[in-house]
Amino acid sequence: MATYISFICVDCNFKISVSGPHEFKFQFGNMIALPHPVGNQKADGLYINAYCPHCVEYKKLIIVEFIEANYNPWEMNLENIKKEYRENYKDYKKDNPEKTKLPTECFSFSAIKCPTCKNEMIYYPGYIEKFNCPACKNGKLIIDDKSLMIT
Repeated sequence: MATYISFICVDCNFKISVSGPHEFKFQFGNMIALPHPVGNQKADGLYINAYCPHCVEYKKLIIVEFIEANYNPWEMNLENIKKEYRENYKDYKKDNPEKTKLPTECFSFSAIKCPTCKNEMIYYPGYIEKFNCPACKNGKLIIDDKSLMIT
């Protein structure tokens, strides 16, 4: 289930649109987006479309990659997450040791950093107040109510 959100600057109307998580698979070394639901294809992981206000560009970021591809990436056990992605779920596992399912709500969106500049990226509405508009540098970003969509 992906969320599509646009943020807009209250001063200059600059707009940033982000989305995800989306299912993907690797094919010949390339990341290929899968339709939702994945149907008869197995997903290798989940990615998001985020925006880096420091690099001033959109980036596709893998937030989880699985050891074994799965038909239902929304109910994945922590044991099937590749080691380098488990760090993003450490607080969830610590706070909920009896739970093994992996809803996206347990992902720490504050952990999303730009792979280029290592600064925080714009993706999750709960953290938008940290950012000024990357275009005018002064305006505050708010959710564009007309753009919110969950699929």
